[in-house]
Amino acid sequence: MQVSSSNGSLQNRYFSGTGSIGGIHLPDFNDKYVFSRKRSGISDEEYRKQIREQAYEDFAKGQFQNKSEGFNRLMKSYTSEVSPDRKGIITSGLKAVSKNRQNVLKPIDFVATLLEGKVKYQKLPSGNSDYIEFYDKNGEMVATYSNNGWTMYTTNAE
Repeated sequence: MQVSSSNGSLQNRYFSGTGSIGGIHLPDFNDKYVFSRKRSGISDEEYRKQIREQAYEDFAKGQFQNKSEGFNRLMKSYTSEVSPDRKGIITSGLKAVSKNRQNVLKPIDFVATLLEGKVKYQKLPSGNSDYIEFYDKNGEMVATYSNNGWTMYTTNAE
């Protein structure tokens, strides 16, 4: 995995060994920066307690934010409560793109409503590159795929 860009609002990464749909590698949904809706059943008060405890542990170890695995796990769990279903949107989107691109020999601008979002697909003229945008039900872009890499975008809720 290679990190190309990181600024808090997006992560551009290359994944391997994650399976593929239509020849496109899926993102690693277990990666600390790939959030997808998952209910933990933890209350806000319990999260506040865990955040305080983690902060004291990290301070004692001289760790700060993403340098701490405990922080990363807690952040992913907390953020995933409000995240869109990226896994569902991406897998459904790739299945639709894979199905449709088999019948297409020229560049297209394909829009399909999927699950709780939509996908926009374009085959670039070179024939070697795909550009795909994935949107949630609120119309917010949640991920893009291009040049064999994934970029995850945070939503307003996240």
